[in-house]
Amino acid sequence: MARRRCPPCAMGAVKGLLLRLLLPLLALLALAPASAATELRELDVRVLLNDDGSARIVQTWNARVSDEGTEFFIEQGNLGDMELSDFSVRELGGPPYVNEGTRWRTDRSAAEKAGRCGIVRTRGGLELCWGRGPAGPRTFVVSWTFSNFVKAYDDYDGFNVRLVNSGLSTPPRSLRITIEKPGRPFASGEVDLWAFGFRGTIRPEGGKIVARSDAPLSASNYATVMLRFAKGVFNPSSVVRGRFEAVEKRALEGTEDGEEDWDGIVAFLICILVALYHVVLGFVRKGRRARSPRFPHLPDGFGRTLRGAPYFREIPCGGDLSESWALLGATPFAARAKDLVGAYFLRWVQHGALEPVTGASGTALHVRGRAVPVGGGLFAMLREAAGPDGILQREEFPRWGRNEANRRAFGAWLEAERAAGMERFRARGGWELRTTTSFWVRRFLLGPRRPFSAPFVTSSGEQTLLELAGFRRYLQDFTLVNERRVVEVELWNDYLVFAALFGIGKELLRELVGLYPEFAARSVLAGAGGTLLPTVLDLSDSLTVSLSRRSGGGRYDSRSGGRSFGGGGGGSSGGGSRGGVR
Repeated sequence: MARRRCPPCAMGAVKGLLLRLLLPLLALLALAPASAATELRELDVRVLLNDDGSARIVQTWNARVSDEGTEFFIEQGNLGDMELSDFSVRELGGPPYVNEGTRWRTDRSAAEKAGRCGIVRTRGGLELCWGRGPAGPRTFVVSWTFSNFVKAYDDYDGFNVRLVNSGLSTPPRSLRITIEKPGRPFASGEVDLWAFGFRGTIRPEGGKIVARSDAPLSASNYATVMLRFAKGVFNPSSVVRGRFEAVEKRALEGTEDGEEDWDGIVAFLICILVALYHVVLGFVRKGRRARSPRFPHLPDGFGRTLRGAPYFREIPCGGDLSESWALLGATPFAARAKDLVGAYFLRWVQHGALEPVTGASGTALHVRGRAVPVGGGLFAMLREAAGPDGILQREEFPRWGRNEANRRAFGAWLEAERAAGMERFRARGGWELRTTTSFWVRRFLLGPRRPFSAPFVTSSGEQTLLELAGFRRYLQDFTLVNERRVVEVELWNDYLVFAALFGIGKELLRELVGLYPEFAARSVLAGAGGTLLPTVLDLSDSLTVSLSRRSGGGRYDSRSGGRSFGGGGGGSSGGGSRGGVR
């Protein structure tokens, strides 16, 4: 018997029915893996510091827990002389979990671990563990105490500690870290601060230090915080021989113990290749016109000469900030954008173009007038950022910095300041173009002894650089090389402006006020008790960081409030590279 065929219309109806049944099923299957994963929506970390340097760490995990795994854990390694105690876990609003101490067994079911916590000792340190409990929205409060968290060094007290691990199976979508000393707010100028390993900001807020992420963290991110305190804020039990400067240097270099940072190595090699490409390209381009250089050619060994430059007591470069800042790039000393901005802020306060006022959230700046004789491009940005009331509040900086056009304008202003400074240096006979055949790379690429033009610092320019370096040494050792003298308010105000340009403004003011208390009462830059200058520099740092922010991260100094470094934090204590759900 012949087989009966379905008519076309019937076939179409069957196909439509199958599609209507299968498409929702396929959609559910596609979503199943994503919905099954445990998600850490928010991670809030509080660090409560005690006078003896110990700290209570309180982490609040706002999570949506799935059925995967049986427990949460946090790796803690590289503890040094820090001892971990008083580990506790509870759910928000609930009683503490049963603490099994070091008897915790990882090879149990989720039901057996529910409502319980404990510690696993490993070869590298400890693992803090607790049962995940049933699936669904959960908020865990995890806390423990570290002894010897803050350490005493020869010059400062401080710490460099990893507070959130890399390698988390459930990296947080949002991170906030708050560091405080209960009952004792941090005053302006007492704390220098850095954060590493994530995109975000760190700054003083209401006597506390607060770090926040700008974007969800990935498994490669982490959160390391380094704080440096003036002596007298703490009385640490742990005393370390040496200067905190060594801790800073290692953290800023970004080297870490125990692991090879292959991403960093690859990036380093790529940078070398790109640099070589541009060097070769620059040599083979014929007829290239010379432009104002960032680093004119200096005699061999001149950098060592600058480090030991004799004291110079006059303000160099005729007091020109942009020229002095540009020349710092040709010396062994740092030429940072934040220092140039801070120096301009202080000069404008000194001349009345900026007026510190008390705002809703602390000290703010009243932008007065329409123009200034120096740094006008930046001043125009301040006027626009301040808005109709002319008051520049700290909280306005992040909003202003989110605008890409503002960031580009700030970058262009920095380049213009550098170029203008180098041009003034050239106009005063500091450098000149010379025709030479001595550079071996040029001869190798373009034939024997082919002449070309290159910038060279003149003998007059070398003297200017020696004066700049000598003046920096003079300010750095000001209270050591000067006998008791009559307070010269205006001259010392000028000194403070240049000290800010050299990155030592707070240090110089602290020494001046300590030796000459009357200077604080008479100086427009010092203010009552010497608190004004640190506050103004903190505000300028915040503005610089906001306008320096780049997509994809970056490495910006955040000593007095600002951006978290994208990497670095080497040599930190505590934490590790594992955690989450297992």
